[in-house]
Amino acid sequence: ASIGLYVLFLPIYFAFAFLINYIFTIFEIHPEPQAIIEQIRLETNPVYRILAFLSICIMAPVSEEILFRGILQRYLDQKWGYAGIVLSAWIFAIIHFNLSALFPIFALGLILGFAFRKTGSLLVPILIHCAHNSLVFLLTLLKGKIESYDQFDTLIF
Repeated sequence: ASIGLYVLFLPIYFAFAFLINYIFTIFEIHPEPQAIIEQIRLETNPVYRILAFLSICIMAPVSEEILFRGILQRYLDQKWGYAGIVLSAWIFAIIHFNLSALFPIFALGLILGFAFRKTGSLLVPILIHCAHNSLVFLLTLLKGKIESYDQFDTLIF
């Protein structure tokens, strides 16, 4: 059920990202993409890409979910209930240090938080987070190869 919720969430995530990118274009705001995204796009060494994939798509989700859902949300949930999910999702978004992706990452944090609360298991948000980062990783590699995708710079891990 939680993974189904994530699948339903994907169009909202990308709609937010496109909307924010559009607003930034209107106001001529040009945020810098994350350095790691630029490195992944430019680096052709397969060893680098494999190591980047492992760290971004496996190690980061596992460590972030242990910290944000396993420790922080568990503590906040005991104190404030569902408000703890919202607060931990905001902190999760802010920690990614990317203004253009703040709201999409917040929404992802909410999905991960509700998945954890519903199942009581860290494995579910870890798997969702791994799937999400893997999707963003793949889209990052495809950027430049798909003409209409070149305008989309608000992806973040």
